Amino acid sequence: MLEIKMLDMFLLLMETRSTSAAAKRSGFSQSYVSKILGQLREDLDDPLFIRDENGFSPTAYAIEIEPRVSEALAALHKAVQPRLFSPKNIDTITIHMMEPYIIAYGRDVISAIRQHTDAHIELLQWNKQSEQLILDEAVDIGITTMNGRNQAFHEQYLHSGTGSIIGHEQGEFVKYLVPGFNDYTNLYQQLAPRLEPSIVVDNQVLLTQLMDEYQTLRYRVCDPTKTPKIKLDMALVTKAAIRRSAKIKWLTTLLHPIIEQPRSVSDLFD
Repeated sequence: MLEIKMLDMFLLLMETRSTSAAAKRSGFSQSYVSKILGQLREDLDDPLFIRDENGFSPTAYAIEIEPRVSEALAALHKAVQPRLFSPKNIDTITIHMMEPYIIAYGRDVISAIRQHTDAHIELLQWNKQSEQLILDEAVDIGITTMNGRNQAFHEQYLHSGTGSIIGHEQGEFVKYLVPGFNDYTNLYQQLAPRLEPSIVVDNQVLLTQLMDEYQTLRYRVCDPTKTPKIKLDMALVTKAAIRRSAKIKWLTTLLHPIIEQPRSVSDLFD
């Protein structure tokens, strides 16, 4: 008997054309994905995918049913959502936003939300626990970098950012630590491979105060006509299973036009 999770996996296989890639995106093991594919083949009485000179190719039947399966699942998700929704009935809205975005856009985000609801608003910095809190539905939306998260998450692209080294050229390098983002990466080394930080801070005000004597990596929105050495794609991140819920759809529609607009961000991080 076909199950929704099996049809979701079918669509993911149609997109990735690979059991290993589907496993990585979904967060399941490759053996589990292969097992689901075997069940689909048995229930639908078709191989669905065959290996040929082009790799893992869908059969004519798989290509035929893909749009119908996609439409049916979308309709099912829509059918089980409440018909009536009002932001005024929301109790709490929780957003985790990576710096420097929380400083550059936070005020406008709060203002936009407050125009529609008196809900309790929590706008906090993105941290190491943010992804798990999104899955636990303790956080509604995250605003951070895209990193190919597994299928449990939905990432909606906003725009791309880059960075340049600023400050005192002869000064020590200061790494601005953004928990959950650059704990174990050093983006500045894409510009200066031999550069090593001798100071690490996680406070924006302090970092700004240090710039007369030290140097760091400054973030800015990319010029779309140029190809930067450092490129970070920013996204709205939600839990995939509830991304079509009325609350998340409303929040996404409200926040996306605010944050997708390139804005001069004077705050620093690496």
